[in-house]
Amino acid sequence: MNKKTSCTRINSKCIYCQNSEGEFKTQEHFFPESLGGGEWSVLPDGLMCDACQRYFGTKVERLALSDWPFNFVRFNMSIPTKKKKPAQMDTDLGHMTACKIPGYSKIHLKSGVSIADKFPQLEIQIPAFPNEPRLVCRTLVKIAIGSLANIKSVNIFAPQFNPARQFSRFDDNRIKWWYLERVDRGKMRKAFELGADV
Repeated sequence: MNKKTSCTRINSKCIYCQNSEGEFKTQEHFFPESLGGGEWSVLPDGLMCDACQRYFGTKVERLALSDWPFNFVRFNMSIPTKKKKPAQMDTDLGHMTACKIPGYSKIHLKSGVSIADKFPQLEIQIPAFPNEPRLVCRTLVKIAIGSLANIKSVNIFAPQFNPARQFSRFDDNRIKWWYLERVDRGKMRKAFELGADV
């Protein structure tokens, strides 16, 4: 959790819970650091309360970012976690840890699995579906709200965004959200093999 260096804005209001009470002391990246979000993705002061920052970090993003498709992107592009740990992924053969060079990894085989058993046609099966699709969707909606908050011409507090807030922050079961995932397996395979930014 990064501390803000500047003072909190007098008219603070959280874009997620719409609360003006509480503390607004932490710095938040609307596009997660563990997906490559840098200084360009830091929300302006006073737009996300500390309670929402903690909630998203522990209850939503922590699980979603270790799930498909986020984990594959992080792993393939060797994007470290917020704590600078290498990206990791579980496969049918064992646990894989990304190296610093995109596209390269170390594999820690499960007990009883021999690499010689699989050679020369080593085949690794990587799960390509989310275990927690609702958390993945809530993370995507949270990113969208944060992105819109950075556009000066958008009134992020307009009522039209309330269903998105209710879904992403409060997991309102009455609100149904979905997302489409299009996978180009050829590009994905090329990126995985070459570590290319495709």
